[in-house]
Amino acid sequence: MNKKNNFSSENPFRRGEQGAHEEVGLNAPDRNASPRFDEVSTDLRRKIKKILIVFNPDAGKGHAKTHALQLLNELEIQTPDSSILMFESHSLTAMQEFWATKPEADVAVIVGGDGTLGKNIDAMIKNDVDIPIFAFGKGTANDFATYLGTQTNAKEAAKTILNGETAEIDTLLVNGTDYAINVACGGAFTNGVNTYKKRVKQIWGKAAYLARAIFHSFNLKPQRVKFEIIDKDDNELVIEEDIFMFYIANSDTVGTIKNAAPLANISDGLLDLAIIKKCGLFERLAVKTAQSKCKIHENKNVIYLQGKSFTVSVDTQKPIAKDFAYTDLDGNRYTEYPFHIEVGKKIRFIIK
Repeated sequence: MNKKNNFSSENPFRRGEQGAHEEVGLNAPDRNASPRFDEVSTDLRRKIKKILIVFNPDAGKGHAKTHALQLLNELEIQTPDSSILMFESHSLTAMQEFWATKPEADVAVIVGGDGTLGKNIDAMIKNDVDIPIFAFGKGTANDFATYLGTQTNAKEAAKTILNGETAEIDTLLVNGTDYAINVACGGAFTNGVNTYKKRVKQIWGKAAYLARAIFHSFNLKPQRVKFEIIDKDDNELVIEEDIFMFYIANSDTVGTIKNAAPLANISDGLLDLAIIKKCGLFERLAVKTAQSKCKIHENKNVIYLQGKSFTVSVDTQKPIAKDFAYTDLDGNRYTEYPFHIEVGKKIRFIIK
């Protein structure tokens, strides 16, 4: 039977009823390859006594709670002597308050999409909570979980949680205060997707992103954008271009599109910048084709480089294209320009 938890009734937990990857070379990306890590650890392979499940009930068309409960049931079957605790987070404020209690657990399972994952990581780092994370991708996009291979069913997820390895993974530090896990971006599609109301995303899911992208592709407005960069060799670069969009990625998957950053390694201390320059419709289609062949970084209409620090700005004295009104962080509207992104603190993730 499950061990009883030691948390007081005022604690926001709810106890559940019941009771090696090899590194892949950066110069030869493979669209079917495993996620790229510099090193992994097997220290998680010990008796797990306390598991925390945090979920966003609005994620995944509102089905995240169902997935969380399915995972709870599987964990109770596979590790009957462990305490399993759940927390339902409806808002960023509640999430911050929860992690401020510094809960103790051997594993923190985050159920939801990239936004839910990124916001929990932000709160964990800010409150000095160091618990290995398992990303159970059950939101709208699930880019980071897709990259890790943890967007799976409850039974397989439970096996990985209990037997997986851990890897130290980079984060994004934005404006010196906020953390994200997968991507910071701006331009085409960014503003459009973020104007969808929560209810639309719940009903249509990924189709909402796809519909907006198709509609938007015929009405793109370029913007002059300035990038101040410290690249992987510590060189200072300045790029000014008329562009349609850009993204600064940790993993290779952005906006449900795999190979969007084909050279990405999530533990190398670098982030990957892709800038899609102003070009014609057929040239944009060529960019998409290059992406599917894992060669977007070779396309003439794409500026692609790896770096440690990026400051992105637009000329606010001139009219700003609607798509560049706001920036985006892990699929959620963030702030106006300028904004600064650098490699943040490493955190531990459970991988297969």
